[in-house]
Amino acid sequence: MPERKIDLGSKLLALSGVLLITTFSLLIDVPFRFSLLKQYIESPFVTEEGASGALMNSLIFFSLVLIGTLVFILIIKLRKIRMLPLIFSISIFFSFFVILELFLSALSEYIVLLEPLVDIISFTVSLVTAYLVYSPRYPLFLNGLLLIYGSMSGALFSELLPVWSIFTIAFVMSFYDLYAVFKGPLKYILENVFKPTQQQGDIRENVLRGASVQLGKITLGMGDVLMYSMLSPTFYFFPYPSFSKWLFSIIGLLLGFFLTLKLLEKKKFMPALPLPVFCSTL
Repeated sequence: MPERKIDLGSKLLALSGVLLITTFSLLIDVPFRFSLLKQYIESPFVTEEGASGALMNSLIFFSLVLIGTLVFILIIKLRKIRMLPLIFSISIFFSFFVILELFLSALSEYIVLLEPLVDIISFTVSLVTAYLVYSPRYPLFLNGLLLIYGSMSGALFSELLPVWSIFTIAFVMSFYDLYAVFKGPLKYILENVFKPTQQQGDIRENVLRGASVQLGKITLGMGDVLMYSMLSPTFYFFPYPSFSKWLFSIIGLLLGFFLTLKLLEKKKFMPALPLPVFCSTL
C-alpha cells in the first residue's frame, strides 16, 4: 500500500482533540467523585481490588465488547449496514441520558440553581445527539456532543471500577485492539463499512457515526475515547492526587497517539489503544 501523508494541521487537530477528551474527563470526574450521590450508586462490576477482581472485571468488559462486535458482524452479513445509525442513535439516547443525569445531579450539589434543570438538560442533549447521529446535519456540533458523551462515559467507568481493574482492562483491550484491527473482527467490519472512495473525515458518509468521532481527517473509535477518558482521572488520583503525575501521563498518551498517526500513514487502519496506553503507563 502506498504511503499517504497526514498533514501537520490534521495531526495537531487530532492531538488537540485527545487532549480535550482527557482534560474534560478529569474536570467532570472531580465533582462526581466527591459528591454525595456517588455513595448511592452500585457498581455492576466486582468492587474488590486485587488480581481476581481485575481479572473478573476484564472478562466482563471484554465480553460486552465481544457481544457488540458480533452484533456488528451479524448486521453486516445481513446487509443491513444502513440500520447502524438508527441502532447507535437509540442506544446513545438512553445511555447519554442516564450519564448526564448522574453527572449533572452530582454537579447540582455544588451549583444549586442547576438542580431543577437536570432532567430537561439531560433529555434535550441526549435527544439532540441521538437525532444528529441518525440524521447528521451539523457534523461539527455532533462531533462535539460525541466527545462529551465519550469523555463522560469514561469518567463514569473510572469511578465504577477499582483502580487495578482499570489498568488491566486498558492493557487487555489494547492487545485485543491490536489483533482485531489487523487480523480480527474490526478489520472485517472496517473493510466492509468504509467505501474505498469515501471522503476521509466526512462524518455524514460514515455509517459508524455514533461509534466513532471525527478529529479533523482522523476517525477515532468511541471505545478509544472511552478508554482515554477512563485512564485520565485514574492518572490524577492514583495513588494520590497529583497534577504533575497526570500531566506526564497525558504527555505519554499524546506521544503514543502521535506515533499511531505516523504509522497510520503506512497503514489503512491503525489501532488507537496500544501505543497511547503503553506510553502513558510507563
